[in-house]
Amino acid sequence: MRKNKIDFPLVNQLLRSGTSVGANVIEAKASSTKKELIRFYEIALRSANESEYWMDIIKEGYEMDTEVMSDDKKELLEISKVLASIIINLKK
Repeated sequence: MRKNKIDFPLVNQLLRSGTSVGANVIEAKASSTKKELIRFYEIALRSANESEYWMDIIKEGYEMDTEVMSDDKKELLEISKVLASIIINLKK
C-alpha cells in the first residue's frame, strides 16, 4: 500500500478493523457466558464488515492490483460467513 501511496488514515482504519476481527474472536473464546460469547462474535462480524468497506474505498479510490484485492476480499467474505454461521448456531 505504501507503493501506491494510499493515505495513512485509510490504511490505519483497515488495519484497525481487520485486526479487531481476530482480537474479538480470541475474546469470545474467553467468554464466561453464552450471551457474552455471542456478543464478541457479533463485534468480530461487524469489524469484518467494516474491513470490507475500507477495502472497497481503497480499491476504488486508488490504483490497486485488483487481483490481490479480490483475493483478500474473498478471504474476508469467507471469514464473515464463518462468523455469521457461528452466531446463528449459537443463537439456536
